[in-house]
Amino acid sequence: MSNQYDIIIIGAGLNGLVCANILAKKGRKVLVLEANKQVGGLANTREFASGFKVSAGAHLLYGLHPDIYRLCDVQESKIEFADKNISTLVINQNKEFINYSSGEDSQIIYSSSLSEQQNSDWSNFQNRMKTFSDILFDLANKTPPRLKNGSIQDYKTLFNTGLKLKRLDKQNLRQFLRIIGMNIYDLADESFTDNLQKAAICFESALGTRLGPRAPNTVYNWLNRYSIINRQPAGLSVPRGGIGSLSQAFANAALIKGVDISVSSRVEKILIADNQVKGVQLSGGEKFAARQVISNADIKKTMLSMVGPENIDTDVVRRVSYIPMQGTTAKMHLALNQLLEPITHNVSDFQSRIIYAPDADFIERASNSIKYNQYTHEPTFEITFPSVQDSSLAPAGKHVMSVLIPYVPYEHKEGWAQRKERFENHIIEQLEYIFPGIHAAIEHVETLTPADIERQFNITGGHWHHGEIGLERFMMLRPTAGFAQYKTPIDGLFLCGADCHPGGDLSGAPGMNAANTVLQSK
Repeated sequence: MSNQYDIIIIGAGLNGLVCANILAKKGRKVLVLEANKQVGGLANTREFASGFKVSAGAHLLYGLHPDIYRLCDVQESKIEFADKNISTLVINQNKEFINYSSGEDSQIIYSSSLSEQQNSDWSNFQNRMKTFSDILFDLANKTPPRLKNGSIQDYKTLFNTGLKLKRLDKQNLRQFLRIIGMNIYDLADESFTDNLQKAAICFESALGTRLGPRAPNTVYNWLNRYSIINRQPAGLSVPRGGIGSLSQAFANAALIKGVDISVSSRVEKILIADNQVKGVQLSGGEKFAARQVISNADIKKTMLSMVGPENIDTDVVRRVSYIPMQGTTAKMHLALNQLLEPITHNVSDFQSRIIYAPDADFIERASNSIKYNQYTHEPTFEITFPSVQDSSLAPAGKHVMSVLIPYVPYEHKEGWAQRKERFENHIIEQLEYIFPGIHAAIEHVETLTPADIERQFNITGGHWHHGEIGLERFMMLRPTAGFAQYKTPIDGLFLCGADCHPGGDLSGAPGMNAANTVLQSK
């Protein structure tokens, strides 16, 4: 491996791998340096107990931008999926439920009690929102325009966005402007009469953030997620071998293009002279030279640690420091010696994504605890059983259960050293209400708080999106003012992580857009 490259990419997460593929395809000599032992970042698969494997971070694929398969020469048809178009089952404490399909034609598949009108309410809502989410999708693969001193391309992006809004009829335009800054609680309340339908929309809008359903911006968050899910031919899906197999596919495509990928290579310092990038230095002291460096690490780790405050303006340090990056979602992996009793007495339940959220108020109450650095005693969950779809993830006859737990603080007010075991036991007790007998079926448990996610995946605060998502951090304001177009104040230093436009959810779009920005730079 040479020590001289055109471009060095820090981090072999999905965005970094996408960026590497696009740049190498254009003839750049690229090196990707990954601190962990395998590629993928949050999108990896690993063994958490003997014979049991799990997608360690994200456990479902739904956000990958459709253009990326083509741009990276990764044929979607050649990626083996364990399951596609996975439905979502929403349940409450009384075992009432609705099950709905994913994608742009989302419909209620079956339910315990919905009327014909309530089924129609769901379809009408999805159809109305698709028009608005398409506007956000069209912005996802574009570099955010600068409002001041913009280029011709910036003005073109702004003009095209305005044209799309203008093409809406008056009623839709008024509706879009009315709801975009709203809270999802009010929108769900005026759209549905069924509590589970309201809960489903509210849960989706706040997942991965610290926001409760009554918080402003949650309609924007929902539209942002929905815009990507709409465009997935496979809908909610699981690659065979877990999410890590998808990352490996993009890594293999990069290797074919001549990209060098080095794992267990932690970048300690970005080398700078006269405000110009010169390369990087690893924690072991080894140096690599490059005239351009792209960081897939979060902006705080990049600017405040690898670059260092001494190399950037005081005002930039202040702005970067204030970006809210404390994660609020925990992950639990359970190794089970048997499959549990189906919730609706239908074994197909285990092929669905399961959401436990009795109603919108339940979710709002759960969110309140995060304000005081505590976890709620009435948690809401997202649950999958990946080994039902992919038997290679667990020993014969045994299963893996993967649980996302929203509204879990990065720092517990009493300290995680004192509370983590109690938290884990409490979550299992709550799961027992949903799946009676789970205690007896558990062979091993792994619990990752946001602080654990920070340590394992090198993400400041353990935040999946490298920082909160909202209108105040949208397009040219993401991750913060002055970093809008994947550029930094350091010449030759760029960003391509989830804290860049359009955000996380394994879209790959920040990596794609950053690569295009680098190719257009001098």
